[in-house]
Amino acid sequence: MHAHTSNKNKHRVTLPSASPEPEELLSALPADLVRVAEQPIIKGGHVGIVGNVTYVVNARRLVYDALTEGRVAEDWEDIVDVERSVVRTGGKKIPTLLCPGCQGPI
Repeated sequence: MHAHTSNKNKHRVTLPSASPEPEELLSALPADLVRVAEQPIIKGGHVGIVGNVTYVVNARRLVYDALTEGRVAEDWEDIVDVERSVVRTGGKKIPTLLCPGCQGPI
């Protein structure tokens, strides 16, 4: 599933002008699309072995396209599965993955 769609399948999004803040730009997009794009990429749990990487990356591409082209794909909900993408932690902190060599975040 790729996030690439043609312009004929996109709805024009009215973006604020005059160098708005990122939050203002994102508020013009579908809330669920932005919510998925903001998710950490994880594996396991309710998202399964493969994880939510496909949906999160596609959502991020769609948000980028919308911000650069002023259009959001009409079929974005077919490209991004909101239910399977959103991380549910039950109030717990998401465990940090650290590189065994440098101890930096992965």
